[in-house]
Amino acid sequence: MEAAFIVTSLLTCLTGLVLLRRLAKAARQVRLPIVGASAPDPIGLQAQALVLGAIDETLLPSGNASGLEEVEVQFREAQDPYRTVPELVRHIDKLGPSRRYADLMSLIKMVYQLQDALQLPVEKATAALTILAERLRATDTAPRPVAKVEFVPIGTLLDTGRMIYVNSGTHVRQPFGVVVYDADAKVIGKAKVMCQ
Repeated sequence: MEAAFIVTSLLTCLTGLVLLRRLAKAARQVRLPIVGASAPDPIGLQAQALVLGAIDETLLPSGNASGLEEVEVQFREAQDPYRTVPELVRHIDKLGPSRRYADLMSLIKMVYQLQDALQLPVEKATAALTILAERLRATDTAPRPVAKVEFVPIGTLLDTGRMIYVNSGTHVRQPFGVVVYDADAKVIGKAKVMCQ
């Protein structure tokens, strides 16, 4: 009886060590390098924090022995150059300092893709999305001056006047963008959404 207990205890400890190594490897895969004297952009840091928070809170159910290198970004468009979560975090960090309208819209999509790939609630991405929405309001490269940025909540009825759907359905299951309005309340940019 004692031998079985000892063997079970050893196996439990070994399993715990393997899990801890996997989580540590995943955390290393998304650490952003600090280049020169300049501090990393807040968006890159927010993306890194989102991943590290997911590691702490969920123990990465979608990861395996390779860490995050095998966790694929589920919703990708043909022009998206990244395939996995670490590649996506590096792209967010690279594009993060940009203040161009098109880049900001891409960054918003990338933050949503990261949240979706990590199977986290949308609320976990709020900090990064709020920073990007403020940058959208301040950009001077939009087709028209931006007056309002609207986040599309999950469960919202699909509205093709404000949203671009990427699959069939009637209600938003996962947003991948925001709705951008000018001062006359006309839509400048539509939110990409996945429906159910």
